[in-house]
Amino acid sequence: MPDGTIIAFDYGSARTGTAVGNTVTGTATPLQTIAASNKEQRWMAIDTIIKDWQPARLLLGLPLSAAEQAPELLGEIKNFGKQLKKRYALPVDYIDESYSSVDANRRLKQQRQQGRRKKVNKLEIDQQAAVIILERWLEQRHAE
Repeated sequence: MPDGTIIAFDYGSARTGTAVGNTVTGTATPLQTIAASNKEQRWMAIDTIIKDWQPARLLLGLPLSAAEQAPELLGEIKNFGKQLKKRYALPVDYIDESYSSVDANRRLKQQRQQGRRKKVNKLEIDQQAAVIILERWLEQRHAE
């Protein structure tokens, strides 16, 4: 698998968090949260991210822990992944993102306890969840 830039998505029907990472440095950084209220605006925001970062691949979190309770969500996420692959002609990998939002919220609250002045908000949680998804993927790749 070639090294390079990875864009991760924490897909949600209301918002999609994004993060950028690199396989060489093994780092992940939050990018932005994209509102999903208008599909065309969502694709325009993703177009800009792809153009700006020129990723080698895309990464999408799948909430496998919720598979039985919300099978329609898994279908929606897989459909989004197919659209990403078709639209950008890039490989799309999936990784279990179970509890990434919970972990993201916990991480941001810890930062607040350590002196961060800004309150935790949903947009940041979505971005941080995308970071966690990307970190999990990088860890798995490193372990192989």
